[in-house]
Parts: sequence; structure tokens; C-alpha cells
Amino acid sequence: DLHGNFTEKMARYGSLFYSYRENPHTDACEAAAAGARLLERILRENLKPQTFYLHPPIIFPPVGVATRADPMRAVLARAREIEAAHPEVLCINVFAGYSYSDIPEAGFSVTCTTVGDAAQARGYLRELCAIAIRLREKGVPVDQPVDEVLKKLAKSGSGPVLLVEPSDNIGGGTPGDGTGCLEPLLRAGYQNIVAVINDPAAAAACHRAGLKAEVRLEIGAKTDALHGQPVPIAGQVLHLSDGVFDLEDPHSHLASMVGTRANMGPSATVRIPQGKILLTTYKTPPMDLGQLRSQGIVPEEAYIIVIKAAVSHKQAYDPITRATHYVDTPGLGTSNLKRLPYQKLRRPVYPLDEVDFAARDL
Repeated sequence: DLHGNFTEKMARYGSLFYSYRENPHTDACEAAAAGARLLERILRENLKPQTFYLHPPIIFPPVGVATRADPMRAVLARAREIEAAHPEVLCINVFAGYSYSDIPEAGFSVTCTTVGDAAQARGYLRELCAIAIRLREKGVPVDQPVDEVLKKLAKSGSGPVLLVEPSDNIGGGTPGDGTGCLEPLLRAGYQNIVAVINDPAAAAACHRAGLKAEVRLEIGAKTDALHGQPVPIAGQVLHLSDGVFDLEDPHSHLASMVGTRANMGPSATVRIPQGKILLTTYKTPPMDLGQLRSQGIVPEEAYIIVIKAAVSHKQAYDPITRATHYVDTPGLGTSNLKRLPYQKLRRPVYPLDEVDFAARDL
């Protein structure tokens, strides 16, 4: 996985690693095939590859590692140039890392698998790390307070406008039931909102009530106390389903995780005066528009869509989106890594600490 936290032991004991090149992960099938072809070549030609690894003191939050933006874009472009120019280099991986792992090796790293000169391979890795260091500030964007973003928006209008809350990034491991974005939207009177909340109890209550029933519910923030407070809603059950849907894009980020069919578990769409709320039993990241369409929601008709992701939604939603705002809400997927109580992470590390990169020998 492009988000893998690579370790020195992996390099020492592994013959070959091949990661996704894209984030969102639209190339999962392609990467698997490329890795298999390399493995076949190693066996057929009886090659003896070595993998070298470099881990600079950098850790990026998920919002900073889209592969169509720097620093990942620049590092990946140079990695592909090196592979193309040097046949002895079998594979260069650029690992964005997973910043919510409290382990020494968490963070950005690069690897080079080669049948050539070891010193040369290490030189390529130093070059790639130097690019990441030079562009490091682009990898730590700042999410804006949700109340500040709402001041810029009209109460209703044409859309869709995405309010992306990485703090409840389902693909990153959060519960998907955070209300830090939905609650202020409802409180302030915004119209034509679409939001997905993972709430098995609320979804079950809608199924018991039946289609077209009027319901009053307390939704969200039931997994823990870290993702807001439950929000009261009242509305009509618009759609009920088993939550199974076919992906519109078989190459989407979600396809890399579940194949071409996803299962949200028993799900219900509730129409409230201010929009539509999709309640699910199994948290499902917003990586494919089929998630909404299958539940009676037309995303293009919404004014505001609340997105619980960091980057993985972009393949699906960017083509239909008028504007995107990243908002800072309560949750474990925060982009502000300084909030997290790391105990085992290697320190010092940027951006948590001051790091004198000029004085460090990579």
C-alpha cells in the first residue's frame, strides 16, 4: 500500500516490494500485475535483487499525500525517471506512510530494489528524499475551522460544494459517525445538505419504522467521545436497502479495498427539511458515487456534501464538484499531527519538531 510504513527489516529480508503509484489508489490492479511480472522475471532470470530503504524524519498527514500534488507528485515523477533510465533498477517505491501509527518507522520513506550497484541505489534514495524535504511544507496543509468555512458559504445555492473532514476519514480508520461538520451545518440553517453517518442503531430504527415513516432520531457520535455529540433529526424515511451496491468506477480507490461491490449493511436514507442523511450499518468510505445513487440520492443535485475522507474521494467527487473546503473538526484523523500523543514515533520528526535538515546526513 502506498500508505505503508516501511521498516529496515522489511528491506533486509524482502526480495521485492511493489507499491501503488496513485493516491487515490486507482492503479491497484495494475500494481498487482506489475509486481507479479517483476517476480516472474526474478525467478526466470535467477536474479538476486537487493532492496535499499531510506526514511527521512518526515511524517505527512493523509491530506498531504495526494499523488497529483506535491510533494508526492514531484518525488514520484523523479522515481519513474530513474527507473526508466536505469534497467538495473527493478522498482522504486515512494511510501507516503500512515501517520496514525505510533511506531518508530511511521512516515514517509522510499525504497529501491536493484540488481545493480548498492551505492548507486542509495544515491537515488537520497535524491528522492531531498525532493520531499525541499517540498515538505506542501505536505502539511492546514484544515480550516468549520465555522470559518461556513461564513464563506451562502445558506443555499448550486453545488455540489464539498466539506471534507479528514478528522473522520473512514479510510484512515475513524468510525465514520462524527458530527463535527453536520451539526454546525444544521444549526446554522444550511439547505440541501447530503451527509453519510455510520449509525447501525439509527439505521435499524428506520427499518423498523418502515418506508415513508416519520422518524425522530439521535444520530452519530456513538462510537466514542472523540467525534462530536449525537445530533437530533426529524424526517421521513425516503429509502431502505440492504446497503449493497455496485461501484460506478471499477478502478476507484474503493475497488482496491472491496472489489466491484460494496456492502454498507442495512441502510436508510432520511429526508429532513435541510437535506438527506444516509445512515449505514458498516462504515463505508466515500470513494464511489454509487454509494449515494444506490440509496436514492443524486449527488449532483446537492448543495453541500459532507465527505469523510482525506484524498480517496477525489477520483469520484472532483469531476462533479464546484468547490472543496477542508474543515477542521473533532476526530482521530486530524491533519494537525501535533494533537496526537505519540510515544514510540522516532523523534525529532517534521512537522512535529524543529528539524535541521541541512545538518542531517541522509
